[in-house]
Amino acid sequence: MWLNKPAVLLAALLCGSALAAGVQCPPTLQDGGKPHALASASLFEGPPDQLADLMPDSDNAIRWALPDYQQSAKARGTALYLVCRYAKTRQTTTLQVPAAAKSCAVTGGRRKTVAGCV
Repeated sequence: MWLNKPAVLLAALLCGSALAAGVQCPPTLQDGGKPHALASASLFEGPPDQLADLMPDSDNAIRWALPDYQQSAKARGTALYLVCRYAKTRQTTTLQVPAAAKSCAVTGGRRKTVAGCV
């Protein structure tokens, strides 16, 4: 059985007590009476309508280390937001990232995408 190490790590971090300090995108979104699977997510400094989309820390993975972003958001009097995007719909879910969160990541394979912050 093949396991995606980053996906397993993210899932472990998002389970149990770690979830108390974090947020996770819902795996599906209902739109028009149909379920749409999570496809990706983006991190924003401030409300997403202000278009301050943050680039992931590397080209190889969709991952953000949050301490510097959290400090910047606090200094500007705002917060970080994770925008969850779903396949075959324009509908999104927006989650405010808790100030205590240290990292966000999007991982996935052929069958399932997981996105969240801890």
